[in-house]
Amino acid sequence: MMPEAILGGALLAGLAAGGVFYGGLWLGVTALPRARHPVALVLGSFVLRAAVVLAVLWALAAVSPAALVAGCAGLLASRLVVMAVTRRDAGQDRRCT
Repeated sequence: MMPEAILGGALLAGLAAGGVFYGGLWLGVTALPRARHPVALVLGSFVLRAAVVLAVLWALAAVSPAALVAGCAGLLASRLVVMAVTRRDAGQDRRCT
């Protein structure tokens, strides 16, 4: 396979891992008010999200160091996207009245 295709796939894998991580974080945070055991929810959510990200990064490291760097760049890019979206939404008044 061409190196560009490998790096592009690694970037997409990092974006997907970031989507799972930050999407799971959002789901966990929104479920907290209804949770019977909030500590278990937070810890369990973190362990699952971290396991997914570590598995993806471990697989990319097995391919090549460049693939690992591209995956980390994808993970960072997904974080920047989430931050931009949430900052845009933060301008709306969401206080409970």
